[in-house]
Amino acid sequence: MATLERRALPTRWGRIVLWSIPYLVVGLVQALSVRVLSIEAFDTDGPSMEPTLLDGDRFVVDKSAYGLTLPFSELASEHWADPQPGDVVVLRSPADHVDIVKRVIGVAGDRIEIRDDVVFRNGEAIQQRILGPCVPDASTEDTTDCEWVEEGIATQRWRTSRSLLSVPESMPELVVPEGAVFVLGDHRDRSNDSRNPRIGCVAVERIRGRALAIYWSEMAGRAGTWIP
Repeated sequence: MATLERRALPTRWGRIVLWSIPYLVVGLVQALSVRVLSIEAFDTDGPSMEPTLLDGDRFVVDKSAYGLTLPFSELASEHWADPQPGDVVVLRSPADHVDIVKRVIGVAGDRIEIRDDVVFRNGEAIQQRILGPCVPDASTEDTTDCEWVEEGIATQRWRTSRSLLSVPESMPELVVPEGAVFVLGDHRDRSNDSRNPRIGCVAVERIRGRALAIYWSEMAGRAGTWIP
C-alpha cells in the first residue's frame, strides 16, 4: 500500500524576522521602562553607610518613590512625593556629580544641630541606644575601637557606626530649606554628606530613588534583606 508523504513547507525567514521585530521592540520598551520608571540596581562604594550597607553591597532602588528622573539627567523632571526622615536614598551629589547613598535626617523646615555626635532635630535629640562593639566583617574599623549605635525617628530604627577614637563632632543649628533634605551617612566618621558645605542640604530634585533591599553581598546572610 502506497504511503503519502507531506511535502515540507519552505522556511520563510523573512516573515519570521518581520514578525519578531514587534516582540523585540516591546521587550526593549518594557526593559527600559522598568529601569527608568521603577527599579534600578546600584553598588555601594566605600564604608559611608556601614553597617546598613557595606562596601560592595548591591541593592535595588525604587526610582518611582519620589518622582521621575530621566537617563542622563541630574534633576528629576517630575516630582510627586517627598522623602521622609529615616529614608535611605540615592542622590546625585552637587559636589562632584556622582551618585551617593545617604540617609535622610531632616526635611524642609526642620532645624538640625549636632552636639558632641548627638543629632538634634527640631530641638530634640534623635533617639540613641548604644549596641556595643562593631561586629567583625561588618565594619572597616578595628572593632575594638568602634561601636554601633541604634538611632530612630518616630517608629523607624537603624544602626549607625562611630569610632571611639574620633573627636566628638558638633555643628551649629541650620534650617533645612524648602525643597531640600539634610542627609548623613550611617558611618558618621567616614561619610561625606550634608555636613560638608560643598554638599549641604540637597535639593529633592537630585534624589534618584529610595533604597529598598540588598540583593547581593560578600557577607553571608545579607542578600535579600530590606534596608531599614
